[in-house]
Amino acid sequence: NATGTVRRFRVGGSVQWTPGGKRLLCACDTSGDENPHVYMIEPDGPDGKPADLTPWDGVRAGIHQVPAGEPPRVLVSHNRRDRRVFDLYRIDLDTRRETLIAQNPGDAMAPITAADGSFKGWRTSRAAQRRDEVALRIEPPDVDVAQMQVVDGNVAGHRQALDFRRAH
Repeated sequence: NATGTVRRFRVGGSVQWTPGGKRLLCACDTSGDENPHVYMIEPDGPDGKPADLTPWDGVRAGIHQVPAGEPPRVLVSHNRRDRRVFDLYRIDLDTRRETLIAQNPGDAMAPITAADGSFKGWRTSRAAQRRDEVALRIEPPDVDVAQMQVVDGNVAGHRQALDFRRAH
């Protein structure tokens, strides 16, 4: 940092730099209640303290994706609206303003996004997963499935059949 001050941060879980290299992001449980929150650390910031980007009690949150580009942002999933499911949100790292990107339809396991952070659909459902299958709900319906890039890391590399039925 500009002052040369050494700052120590105690975080659990994985830590990653934002694409511009100005901030660190991590999802960790600092309270011991098994409800991780997403934190941002600005090493060159005036106070250098972690900022809780998902500060709600009883909410579980995680980092879904950190897309490159402006404004700097992070895609997070959390269960603030309904403790049973996780919705997808975009948080602007400059303003810390949160925007709902996609509401979980109730049977979704994980959001599917493109490399630029645009929402493409949901990995569904619990019942399909028990059959060793994964169904993908593609939204909006005009998405070209052949051009879709799955970046959530949960589909590739598993023994799972992909069902590209469009959402109704």
